[in-house]
Amino acid sequence: MFLPAPAKCHMLSVLIWTDFVSTARIVKVLHWGELPGRILRTGFLLLLFAVSAVAQSETPQSAGPARDSSRAQTDSVVPRVDTLGGRSGPLSAAAAAPGFCVVGHSIGKFAFPMSNFARWGMGAIEGRSADCLTGARIPDGDYPRGMNAMFLNKGGIWIGGVVGIDTLVSTGTDMDVCDRELIPDIWPFGKPVRRSSIDPFSPEYKDAVSEQDYIITYTDTISKDNPFASSDAVDRKPHRPLNVRVTQKSYVWSYDYADDLVFFTCRVENIGRKAIKDMYFGVYMDIDIRRPSDINLSQLGTGCGKPPTGGRDDLTGFVYSYPTPYTDPICNFVDTVQLAYTYDHDGEGNTYTGLFNLPSAVGVRYLRPSTGGESVSYNWWIPNSNASYDFGPQTKEHYRVMSSGTGAPRGDRNKYFVMSNGEIDYDQIRAASIKVGDPVWMPPNLDIARQYTRGGDNQWVLATGPYDVNPGEYVDIPFALVGSDNFHVDVLNFFYNLNFRYLPNTYLKATNLPDLVKNAAWAGRIYDNPGVDTDSDGYAGKFRICYYDTNVVETTYYEGDGVPDWHAASPPPAPKVWVTPKLDGLHVRFNGKESETTRDFLSSVVDFEGYRVYVGRDSRAESFSLVASYDRENYDIYRFNPRKKPKPDFELDGFPVTLQELKCRFGKREDPCHDEYFNPLAYSAASPWINPWFPTDSIFYFTRHDYNASVLGVQTPIRKRFPNEPPPSVPPTPDQLTDDGYLKYYEYEMDVTNLLPTLLYYVNVTAFDFGSPKAGLLPMESSRQVGAKSLYVLADSEQLKEELPPVYIYPNPYRINGGYRSGSYEGLGQSDLIADRVRAIHFVNLPPTCTIRILSLDGDLIREIKHDVDPSDPKCHYDMWDLISRNTQMVVSGLYYWTVEDTQGKVQIGKFVILM
Repeated sequence: MFLPAPAKCHMLSVLIWTDFVSTARIVKVLHWGELPGRILRTGFLLLLFAVSAVAQSETPQSAGPARDSSRAQTDSVVPRVDTLGGRSGPLSAAAAAPGFCVVGHSIGKFAFPMSNFARWGMGAIEGRSADCLTGARIPDGDYPRGMNAMFLNKGGIWIGGVVGIDTLVSTGTDMDVCDRELIPDIWPFGKPVRRSSIDPFSPEYKDAVSEQDYIITYTDTISKDNPFASSDAVDRKPHRPLNVRVTQKSYVWSYDYADDLVFFTCRVENIGRKAIKDMYFGVYMDIDIRRPSDINLSQLGTGCGKPPTGGRDDLTGFVYSYPTPYTDPICNFVDTVQLAYTYDHDGEGNTYTGLFNLPSAVGVRYLRPSTGGESVSYNWWIPNSNASYDFGPQTKEHYRVMSSGTGAPRGDRNKYFVMSNGEIDYDQIRAASIKVGDPVWMPPNLDIARQYTRGGDNQWVLATGPYDVNPGEYVDIPFALVGSDNFHVDVLNFFYNLNFRYLPNTYLKATNLPDLVKNAAWAGRIYDNPGVDTDSDGYAGKFRICYYDTNVVETTYYEGDGVPDWHAASPPPAPKVWVTPKLDGLHVRFNGKESETTRDFLSSVVDFEGYRVYVGRDSRAESFSLVASYDRENYDIYRFNPRKKPKPDFELDGFPVTLQELKCRFGKREDPCHDEYFNPLAYSAASPWINPWFPTDSIFYFTRHDYNASVLGVQTPIRKRFPNEPPPSVPPTPDQLTDDGYLKYYEYEMDVTNLLPTLLYYVNVTAFDFGSPKAGLLPMESSRQVGAKSLYVLADSEQLKEELPPVYIYPNPYRINGGYRSGSYEGLGQSDLIADRVRAIHFVNLPPTCTIRILSLDGDLIREIKHDVDPSDPKCHYDMWDLISRNTQMVVSGLYYWTVEDTQGKVQIGKFVILM
């Protein structure tokens, strides 16, 4: 077929792009290692490059229509969102380079960057992580979130095994943060997938497991186009892959019992042609418990090494098992958690206030019980370029000198050793307890060991295995990141028990280790719900029976059926919320259809209890204040148990019930359901309700469940929007729906008044359930932070459509010593920024679309701000200026003019003073 030259070039470019995508997919599926022979691979690449060269030479260089920018990014440029060691900039897709990308977990108390190259935290690129899916800045590793405390320098995956006669290891990161051995496919094939169970109407809702899921895939097979290729630190040979593909999934929830947890599961698949024998999977962690300011910023980004940080006084340890919470202590049951963890040596406690800057501990545990011969090993070390200080515990049986001293395991063979040695190292605080003649451990230098018992820059790997993985087979590895934000409780504990004296047992007993272990135990229960027969085969897991003499006191499931559930007990879904500003406050509307009809997945009952309305000055959970609450009128029933140990007593009997249900069960009239004189609060533990027919076994009393503020508009300012609306039919009729399509029966509203018009407010409505105290679960409430609306107390465009009040600004004058940050007028949620980067002058009563200009006394333009906000947005009448000029410089003291010009050409003018 003959084609004119331009047509031929166009057709050729289409064929080349088609071939490129096909090639990429071949690489994705076969990873080159499966192509039959070196000659075929080489010839295929030469053919691709030859065709590309022909296309480039035949493509005319004349001007043409501009290319759509969104397609340009997807088709020809891979976004590069990180900077490491000076290597930055876009990567050409024609070079088939990996599509490196960073996303951020931000639900619950943990907030940290997570890459698609098997790394968490960004090490030396701290402060420069941006979410590649949203563009938003990601916290560098905060725990607890919003409290100016950090926990993570870097962490990642290690996978090691024997292929043929070679011992190989592939890592996401180690002591060298620049190398990347587990990397993603080209963009967009390597793009992370995000899902969320928060909003049923969001496209991210389908197949979501938690409130924030990430699914990431990476392999160790691509080396040619990897700009961060590594070599063995000992053998000095280029990295050799195991030929594995890892599909990593992570889940988080914001609920009280799960917000200290981040869940992971990694499917490790052998995509090579050789079996991987004795494969071990490791989680490597370089945890630094510190404040953001505890780092030498001048050394960031100057190389691949780790800069000095405030995490050089940390301690690490391991907990194999711990007494089980929520069970009778007489039975002495224990939970096996096998948890490795790190914490600051003293928590930076203040002896005057008794408070801590760094009260937290963070660790990792595996979630699946052993199903075969696999074991867990825990090895820690404190790296140092001086071999005498490069230290890690060593047993006499497996003594091994690493690349320098006995600590940091550099090189594949040393990494594989620490993953496969089966050892559980002693806690760092016990290093000085190992003396000459110890039957198991090599004695350390006591001076160095005593120094490290006071803290050090520890790193560790928690590994599990071995697994034999044949070609095409895979193994699933579930684990959890676990935290406790109140590990330290005694501000003098370190000084008296580790610094002034050496009493490691006393020191550890004075911490709140049980809280950390409790959270680790909950992680196992969420992964595989105890007592739940997930696959319906009749087996619901392992259980314990607590006996006293011949009486069975309690039967408790402590493991599930071995089939992952990934279910957390959860509160009812939060209602749909709308907030509208008014001249004197805020109008809150919400619809609770999903909140009031969703069944709890564990109990299979509708456990909705009520709503709470919160208002805050920033987005932190502790900043929200309760302004209104509604909860249904219901009651808890307590039954007397004469066989309860250690002594007879009352215990909770089932779920809360309504007043009508109580009347029908305990009313004393002939028709008990209509006993208008029955008052459940007339009975108490001292004066219980007694069944005359069974006076020893049927003894009860009743209490309110929550406040029973159930009379809308009377006991609570929350009111029904349609108070006379009956429950909806199925399906609902059109007259049962609001104008925007919501069921009228579930519509509520309230007004919040006496708010200042110059301040930003955060508003949210939560739903809560009645909990399950018998299972150790308090009533659960949806997140105050997720879905919160932020707005100013200003009339909206509909209220002001006839005439807009004059524009005004505040503060005026602006004083550098005005204390605006402490007064929440600027810098909210920006604690990591210096004062000059959060300054703000606020503009109020703006038209939705207008131009703001800042001018000097001479009429020179200092800054121009285009304000264009949808009139339905609560912030459409507000904007701010950061005191930065159009030349990106901080302005100086002086008198300035401002003008606001709307779309009709109407101009308002004013002046203000800045005193710097």
